[in-house]
Amino acid sequence: MRFKITGGSLKGRFFYVPQRQGLRPVTVKLREAFFNIFHVEGKEFMDVFAGSGVMGIEALSRGADFVLFIDKDIKLLKILRDNLKRLTIESEKWEIRRMDMNKPVNIYRKFDMVYADPPFSFAMKDKIWRWFKMVLKEHGILIVRRYKKDGDIPDEFHLIEEREYGDSKLYILRREYE
Repeated sequence: MRFKITGGSLKGRFFYVPQRQGLRPVTVKLREAFFNIFHVEGKEFMDVFAGSGVMGIEALSRGADFVLFIDKDIKLLKILRDNLKRLTIESEKWEIRRMDMNKPVNIYRKFDMVYADPPFSFAMKDKIWRWFKMVLKEHGILIVRRYKKDGDIPDEFHLIEEREYGDSKLYILRREYE
């Protein structure tokens, strides 16, 4: 699959990811809509279930200070690393971490924005929602792409907005504070 970066300093550049079963790339339409809503310049951004890494790469192109890419597929992470180097994105602006989100581990950094795009078959368990709460800065935003018919949002998050794109929804959430 060929991905075109839609905005920022790398606009118009391409990178490649092999076609893989279960990989659902974010469409150009959704990416453009996302980055028209959310301004990432100067922000710390996390791309969870990163897959191709297209959302994090777009965030870096559009001025994010730092992006953490998380996925459990070691082959996809190697391809992502190669793409980031090929695009000549400074290595201090990104980190790649292999993690199974069924067993999330501590991250010793807080993020302004977390974008999570789990497989539609992935069950978002309470421990994962708690983990998201832990890694967000005080006024951080969590954006989750889920299958339209998927379940509820836990009380720890305030639903700001939801938007439909094809067979998925973007849930825009803010962490609730006591």
